[in-house]
Amino acid sequence: MLDTLIGNTDRHHENWAVVGHRPEGKDALFYLAPTFDHASSLGCHLTDEIRRDRLSTRNTQRNMLAYTNKALSAIYALDTDKKPMSPIEVIRCARHLTPAAADYWLSKLVFVTMDNLRDLFSYLPLDRITPIAAEFAIALLDINRKRLLNLREEAQ
Repeated sequence: MLDTLIGNTDRHHENWAVVGHRPEGKDALFYLAPTFDHASSLGCHLTDEIRRDRLSTRNTQRNMLAYTNKALSAIYALDTDKKPMSPIEVIRCARHLTPAAADYWLSKLVFVTMDNLRDLFSYLPLDRITPIAAEFAIALLDINRKRLLNLREEAQ
């Protein structure tokens, strides 16, 4: 869900892990490792010129919604698929396989407001992110947050 929210398109089989732990005399326990490698998210590979264009254009083929619609994950629904799923399709698939887990995390997203997300960007130093990059990232988060919350509403 985090990858979908931040528009990370690089969560392939080498970018996630499971941590195993075997307490003495007990069965092994497995946990999803803390998340890592978010380098392909929030439009970080775009120039400010492209970000500005996507934020301001009226061209529906180039705007922010079009940008988020083009995102593909690195996860395929079937081994025979030619194209990977979109990040939102991955969440739909995960929700189908494990509805309780997906619904749990989607319910947590309700408490992450756009004001919370904007506040995070206000702490970033200007030598680390340009104002237009922050504006782009916030717009991307807004679109993806709404999409995820719509998935939650679909099941209710």
